[in-house]
Amino acid sequence: MSLLDEIAARADAATEGPWRALGTGAAGGDHWYICDDGEAIASISAQDGINEDQREPDAEFIAHAREDVPKLVAALRAIEELLAYWDTLADGDRYYAATVRARIREALG
Repeated sequence: MSLLDEIAARADAATEGPWRALGTGAAGGDHWYICDDGEAIASISAQDGINEDQREPDAEFIAHAREDVPKLVAALRAIEELLAYWDTLADGDRYYAATVRARIREALG
């Protein structure tokens, strides 16, 4: 299974979205919850060792990941399809496709 397949599988297994970040507490951000339509999925608080200025951005990142990750996977799949098409073309295009594919794989680790 490729890294892209593993990422897609984790996204598919996660609670349906969209998710949202909800701050609570005296300052409205002492504790952040990541919620679907009904209940909290995850939370971030000072008890986690995360400073106050970082909790909201972290919560927003996690909440948006539910929609962002599937979009990124779909975009990479579209690139893979394009590269597969290029592989059927002339030698120069196959070389270019292989180069692009190698850079994508390098970027994905």
